[in-house]
Amino acid sequence: MITVKTGLASKVRSYQESRRKGVEFLLDQMNPDGSIGPVDKGVFYSRVPWAFTLGGETGHAMRVTEWIRRHMLTPEGEVAGNASPNAGMNRGANTYAETCLAYGAQLLRQYDIARRTMRNALRFQDPVTGGVYQDRERTGPNDPQILYLTCQLGMSALMTGYRAEAEAAGHFLKRLWAAQPELPERLYTIYTRGGGLAIEVPAGTDRRHYVNESQDVQQMHYNGGMAAAFL
Repeated sequence: MITVKTGLASKVRSYQESRRKGVEFLLDQMNPDGSIGPVDKGVFYSRVPWAFTLGGETGHAMRVTEWIRRHMLTPEGEVAGNASPNAGMNRGANTYAETCLAYGAQLLRQYDIARRTMRNALRFQDPVTGGVYQDRERTGPNDPQILYLTCQLGMSALMTGYRAEAEAAGHFLKRLWAAQPELPERLYTIYTRGGGLAIEVPAGTDRRHYVNESQDVQQMHYNGGMAAAFL
């Protein structure tokens, strides 16, 4: 038991040190006005309030949140201001900015931001499948709904009190899992209302968005990782 406890303590210290280094890196990128720079390069900052809050930097989390409120948040709750370019995120990471910001804002008790961003994001959850569309411009029955966006929406929905929507995301995971044909070697991550699980990768698209290969370390791990976090 002593060995187990010692090993656990060592792991916890390692995680704490990694967290501290990550927070210090973010703090080094913070501008005096509360933005994370260089702003003009389209740096993704919507998860920073969440990260700072969990890292014990509540004051800095509030400063970033206030900068986003002033410069990057529309009245409708979309992260789409003029201060930083979108860099095409809405085509492959549709609701990610809004749902990550909602989670951090809720932790900070900035409920106006949390509610606005969640209401915006929920427009892209399919009421039939519970999945979230990958591309903001493609929301038809044969357009892709992707695992990781659905899971982040589910996590943020739980945090902000949208229980029915969170449960719908959970049903999407059950549906996706039941349709898997090649577990544990492959996890297919795209689903459509019209065609079900997508096991064929369309020409011109990145295969890594469609399938996680268990034997391949160089892949987009966030699909399986965020599914685990949501569950």
